[in-house]
Amino acid sequence: MMVGCKKSGNIMGTHGEEVVQRQLVDACARIAQVIFAALVLLSALMCRVVYADPVTSEEILRELRQMRERINQLEKVVESQQEEISELKEAQGSAPSDPAPEGLETRLESFKDELLDIVAGEQSPLEISGFFDVTAQYTNERDNPFEFGVLELDLEYPFNEHYSISAALVWDDGTSDVGFGVVDYHWFDDNVPARGRIFDEPGFHIQAGRFDLPFGVDYQYFASPDRPNVSAPLTTERIQAGGYGSDGIRLYGSGKMFDYALYVTDTLYWDDGVTVGGRLAFFPSRDPYQLHRFGSNRFIEVGASYLQDMDRNGDVLDRVYGLDFTLDYGIFLFVAEWMLRESDNELWGRDADLDIGINLGERDESGFHITLVTDIEGFVKRPMYVFTRFDSWDPDYNFVLDEEDDTAFYRVHNTRRLTVGLGYNLTENIGLKIEYFDHLGTGTEEPDFNDRGVIAQLVASF
Repeated sequence: MMVGCKKSGNIMGTHGEEVVQRQLVDACARIAQVIFAALVLLSALMCRVVYADPVTSEEILRELRQMRERINQLEKVVESQQEEISELKEAQGSAPSDPAPEGLETRLESFKDELLDIVAGEQSPLEISGFFDVTAQYTNERDNPFEFGVLELDLEYPFNEHYSISAALVWDDGTSDVGFGVVDYHWFDDNVPARGRIFDEPGFHIQAGRFDLPFGVDYQYFASPDRPNVSAPLTTERIQAGGYGSDGIRLYGSGKMFDYALYVTDTLYWDDGVTVGGRLAFFPSRDPYQLHRFGSNRFIEVGASYLQDMDRNGDVLDRVYGLDFTLDYGIFLFVAEWMLRESDNELWGRDADLDIGINLGERDESGFHITLVTDIEGFVKRPMYVFTRFDSWDPDYNFVLDEEDDTAFYRVHNTRRLTVGLGYNLTENIGLKIEYFDHLGTGTEEPDFNDRGVIAQLVASF
């Protein structure tokens, strides 16, 4: 009996020793992996310091002191792992049935997370989001019904509490471009959205790069996930030529009752020069519990916008005025916008036969739109809404040039349009929109102008 028990004890001792050795090997391998990860993360941190915006010597010293403190914390964590390994080695000579130190496996599994917190200071890494849309159209001037629209990839990276970068890469109709890209310096608010409602949170921002101009109210809906229907209003399509956006510098901010924005960019309408402008908006209060998907956190908002285009000599060529009003109440979102463009410059075409210039007149024009979005989820028990818009465009000129051929020009008239639609949120990130539009017997003689039509669009965000 004594011999049998001793032999059984030897077998258990050998088995326990093998288990401990495997645990030691696994522990050493894991520590080697996290130490390598530490070196990679520390290298990335050094690159961040080297390639960030120019900083003062005091800021560099402060950054180095913070790094040294984080390295000291890292060393303490590694030392604690070494102590646990030493205790595990000592346990080899003890009773083989003794379990390994409790929590070692869990500690090793969470080590990388702790390392990331220590090295990165709990700072969020690069944030990636985006969207794309697919459109189906039935119109009188369109041959192919289906079209893959815009694919946009949004990137945002915060360097520290005051500096961040944000960019939007856009693929549209087989071509790629940078739709948005800024270096941002901010106080209070570290959120730097590529597009949309930039004033939702209080804060102050100074940005340099490429951006959408906060003129009027429709700039909030340039991206297809932000727009409740498919088409943009005539004020955006015609007066803004698809939407104001350019390269330059802007500052903007939001307080308790006011939004403000100022910007200087490359010219919007002509070949050379600059554009300066801004927007000021008033709202009585914020409602952080506002649930309307396409609205903001304000019950009511009134805004005024102005910009002017100047040539390289400083002479003003265009002035654009804008007024907007937004009411976000319960299930209703009501938006109204008016624009007026006064142009002191004339547009010239060319007669192909005589090879002489043709004066097409100054580009004075005006327009407005009235939009109502109604959430009907409470009635149909589905995440659905209905949409109605009436818009108008009144050019004080008779012809527009072809975008690619300055010898081709088309007659235009005062235009009215009525649009109705329905939206259905299939999931939180996928939405379906269907709209019908009718120009009510008005319109232009442009070859791609559609009197009426039906458009369906599927939008997916990620």
